[in-house]
Amino acid sequence: NAEDIQFYCYTDSFNGEVMLLKFKIDKKFILKELKTYKFINQDTKLGTKQKIYFMPSDKDRIVSDNYTFYVIDDKENREYYKQYFPYFSGIGVSPDLKYILYYYINPKD
Repeated sequence: NAEDIQFYCYTDSFNGEVMLLKFKIDKKFILKELKTYKFINQDTKLGTKQKIYFMPSDKDRIVSDNYTFYVIDDKENREYYKQYFPYFSGIGVSPDLKYILYYYINPKD
């Protein structure tokens, strides 16, 4: 039932990798997805203003302003969570619970 599906992928040996998948879906699906995964910042309330280190996007298509980002709880993300939020992988949710954004960001060291 997804609508307005947008995908962005960029890979480069100099800059690293970025994959974003955003789509419009019903609130029930989004809430189920948020319960499916364990997040480092799972207590963050929807709509909370977050300081984003870097969230790449195709400026003409994928916009993630005002999204709340939840970082998947794994070893790699825990190492960089505070310094480079929201690296490396997780889910962004629009404030009205109409859009979900899956992301993977791995910048080149």
